[in-house]
Amino acid sequence: MFNKCWKAGVASTMFLVSSLAAATPIAFIPPNDPTGYIGSTHSNDGWSMGRGIGFRVTTQETISSVGVYVDLANTELRWGVYTIDSLGNDISKLDTLASGSSVVTTNGLAWIDFNVPDVVINEYWNYLIEFSFDGDSNQNFYYYNRDESWDQGIYRSLDGEALGRFESYYNVPAIRVNGAYVPEPASLALVGAGMLALGVRRRRG
Repeated sequence: MFNKCWKAGVASTMFLVSSLAAATPIAFIPPNDPTGYIGSTHSNDGWSMGRGIGFRVTTQETISSVGVYVDLANTELRWGVYTIDSLGNDISKLDTLASGSSVVTTNGLAWIDFNVPDVVINEYWNYLIEFSFDGDSNQNFYYYNRDESWDQGIYRSLDGEALGRFESYYNVPAIRVNGAYVPEPASLALVGAGMLALGVRRRRG
């Protein structure tokens, strides 16, 4: 009986972790422009130098995918997740947490998502999710947020980035992430301990 309860406890803990990982993508949308607009057509519009969103978080989180809303034809789309030194002007990338690229063709504006090898982010760093491509896109979609940062859930100080700067850029690209809260080891230990205690009580009964 004890072994059955212990196995059930382990299974419950594993289910908890897997459920936390199965999150729904969150699109970063500034409250002062929830609709967005087509900023340009048949233009690169600075994407070759990189466009992205910077932020902080209030708790530890695992990112499993990043996505961007684009309209491209046979174009190599590059992406990266970085730690950065600040959320101000003339930023520096400190570390590349994950990066990659793929040749993309869309049928109009569409979300293009890339799997990320479970990057863990926490409240101690500034982060940047950035995309880039060479050549012209069919359309470039942005939110016009008037250079105002915003908070959204655990993501704080969200701000659009271009050319290695956050300030003075009014156009924010449409970017989304698939993230999940990472429980502290102590939290998982409590779940396991609770199931162990339940097993002991049942065995004594």
